[in-house]
Amino acid sequence: MLRHLHRTVNLFDTASMLFVCLLLACGGEAGTGLVYYETYDPRSLDPALSTDVPTGEMVALVFDGLTQFDPDGRLLPGLADSWRPERSGQRYVFHLRPGVKFHDGRPLVAADVKRSFLRVLDPKTRGGRVWPLQPIAGADGIEVLGDTAVAFTLTEPLAVFPKFLAMPVAAVVPTPVPADFGQ
Repeated sequence: MLRHLHRTVNLFDTASMLFVCLLLACGGEAGTGLVYYETYDPRSLDPALSTDVPTGEMVALVFDGLTQFDPDGRLLPGLADSWRPERSGQRYVFHLRPGVKFHDGRPLVAADVKRSFLRVLDPKTRGGRVWPLQPIAGADGIEVLGDTAVAFTLTEPLAVFPKFLAMPVAAVVPTPVPADFGQ
């Protein structure tokens, strides 16, 4: 009987402490910043090296892609405010959202998208999951259309291609990329 009472008291004490901790964690001012807990460190913060869920989650918090998913899995504009497939379904043109700037104040231009994607597709990058970008017909399949649009020619028609560009590996990074970027 005493052993059972001891276990009940410990359970009650543990539950009480957990409740107090939760109350204390809820305090503070709203809007003071993002607090995000992960069970283990991401492999890298480099989108080109994004291979697992924790890394992908962290990359998605730091960088944006041309498209993005809402919490219900619907495709939304990201860095591109619009896109359209050509009639054949093998070419897509993405128009960049105006006013987007990198952390250093430099404006996002279509050449940044091309450089980011070529960096992912480069065999020397090693380690990322490049499959979302593999439908692109090589380096010639990415065409910069001025500063505000980029076109992708695909090896075959692919209706889900805009969804592939919402994947962490397709995030756009600033250039030049620091030498220790993925570390």
